[in-house]
Amino acid sequence: MQKKESFILKLFDSENDHIDEFEVIKSILSVSGAWIVSIFTLLSIKFFMVDIINKDLLELFLTIVIYLFIFSMILTSPFLNMINRYLGDKIYLKEYDSILAIFISSFLIIAPISYITSFVYVSYFTDLSEYRFVISQLFCSLSILWMVMIFITIFKHYAIINYSFMLGMAVSVLLIKYYLHTDLESLVNGFNGGVLLTISILVAKLKYDFKFTNYFDFSFLKDKKYYLFFLSGLFLYLALWTDKFMYWASNYGIEVEKGFYFFPQYDFIIFISYLVIIPVSAYLTVYLNDVFNKEQKTYFKAIENKKSLATINNFARNLQDSFYRAIFKVTLFQFIISLLFVFSVQYFFDKFNINVESIPMLRIVVFAITIQMILMAIIQFLYYFDFQKEIFFIALCYFILNTTISYFMVNLSYDYVGYSFFISALITLFIAFIISSYKMERINFYMIARNEV
Repeated sequence: MQKKESFILKLFDSENDHIDEFEVIKSILSVSGAWIVSIFTLLSIKFFMVDIINKDLLELFLTIVIYLFIFSMILTSPFLNMINRYLGDKIYLKEYDSILAIFISSFLIIAPISYITSFVYVSYFTDLSEYRFVISQLFCSLSILWMVMIFITIFKHYAIINYSFMLGMAVSVLLIKYYLHTDLESLVNGFNGGVLLTISILVAKLKYDFKFTNYFDFSFLKDKKYYLFFLSGLFLYLALWTDKFMYWASNYGIEVEKGFYFFPQYDFIIFISYLVIIPVSAYLTVYLNDVFNKEQKTYFKAIENKKSLATINNFARNLQDSFYRAIFKVTLFQFIISLLFVFSVQYFFDKFNINVESIPMLRIVVFAITIQMILMAIIQFLYYFDFQKEIFFIALCYFILNTTISYFMVNLSYDYVGYSFFISALITLFIAFIISSYKMERINFYMIARNEV
């Protein structure tokens, strides 16, 4: 009984964590700043351009931009997951002269795939073939932007990302407002101008920090150990969107333009619900960098230096406590924020004249995203120990569950919208927690065996 009580006290013991509240606030901008700036840019265009842009043209433009955001992330995330790990390996080995070579190689993979994919879709599956060049250019630019951000983020240059995004998006708004708003092509070019400016600033930063020794490095395509990173990223991102795709194709979906579908009520709810995870995402980032990373390095150093088993066991217990404490706090904080959001949302719906029938849907979606946040936290910890097969299995389970459950629930009444997302996330979280707990309790076996101690 005393052991259980001490474990519970450890979960609440903030002195073990040493997290600066100011760092959490700063991390909110670091982790989500670019996303927040992008959202405000689209909202600014939507609400402040109505007097100068035809309403139908504006809605079509925003629809296209949102589609390009979503699918550029889906297309690039498997590659970026693989590249991110390869970069991490190079940094660990202090082979910094490979950074620019990896960047150029990544560009030569992602840019053509993005452009060709978008070009084919717009040409053959929409009625916008006359705009296929400019739309494909913007899609390609966004894909490159996500790629460049990986290279900048891994070195924690968050400020340059936020400043470049703010400048780039400001330029987009100004170009559209004063020069490029007469037709769809000019609107897309105006937005793309700001994106290209952001890319240019980030690439300049990358070139300033590193020097060329080689121009190409495609090694991550040859090494099979990186393939699971690709598949994990693919299935994980598809899992987040598969229920939305099914609703777009159902009776709830609306075809804004041929080839562009939405379920407006559900998509809006999803959009505002994701706001609840920003504070906890920031907390998790700080915790991983300032607490868990130090515990992990101390533990690994003890193994590499062949310390006594008693010493290694002690560090292992500290690492396990750090993991459980993080998951407990992420769960607690996220549920508190979500509950406050759910109880206060009625006020905002009344204030902005939003359909109150969407409130039950919002509640279930908020808790689905809360569960998803906890799931992503567990996956982050598994990444720290390179448990790739386990992450792939979790991502695959999430994708299969969300696809299967959504398939059977998509034609149910409006009252059940969002439940497939919630149920699949909950089951996947249970699977992930069982796997992560099993691995953490046997961490010595996996890490000592891997280091051949």
